[in-house]
Amino acid sequence: MCECRNDFEARAKDKYAADNPTATDVCADLNGYVYTFGPPPVWRAALPLSVRMTIPKAKGGTRQVKKHANAIATYCPFCGVKYDG
Repeated sequence: MCECRNDFEARAKDKYAADNPTATDVCADLNGYVYTFGPPPVWRAALPLSVRMTIPKAKGGTRQVKKHANAIATYCPFCGVKYDG
């Protein structure tokens, strides 16, 4: 498993701390990751997916439905290493 996420967060934290020398408790979190329960358990890059559709009602007419999911990556988007599992 690669360390791209940790490396990216550390570089971002260092950059923003250097750009803002009076700032304290600088923290950088790369969003868009989900924890999969394996096997083995691992953090994977994920893209949020929103779907909207119109479906028919049982008694006539239609209604709007929204669904949300994540498209989970098989490979690291930074280095291209295949995620374990």
